[in-house]
Amino acid sequence: MGLDFIRKTKPTFKKAWRNGLDHLSKPGLFTPNPAFSRAILATLSTPGLAEGDLLLLRLKGTHLSVVRSTAEVGTIENPPPEVLEFLQSNYGVACGIVAQLHPLSGTADIRI
Repeated sequence: MGLDFIRKTKPTFKKAWRNGLDHLSKPGLFTPNPAFSRAILATLSTPGLAEGDLLLLRLKGTHLSVVRSTAEVGTIENPPPEVLEFLQSNYGVACGIVAQLHPLSGTADIRI
């Protein structure tokens, strides 16, 4: 009953990464459409955004407005049709994150 016996009889450690992708692909309570992820280029009207900022995207006719807290900070003029369908199924709003800023052109990549 030495240390060798204890090491041999202890339960083995399994990495759980194999089933992690299956777990993430199943929709949960707060993920109505987990497979949808898209980055869109937005034209900014005011400076001051940083990468990682949380934004709200609102559907206004055929374009989207980008809102931070209560101020409109940019627009997306011609969003892809699948983004419009996604927003229409979510009552015209979606959350977005600033993925990358382009200060020279005054635009930002926003990931939905």
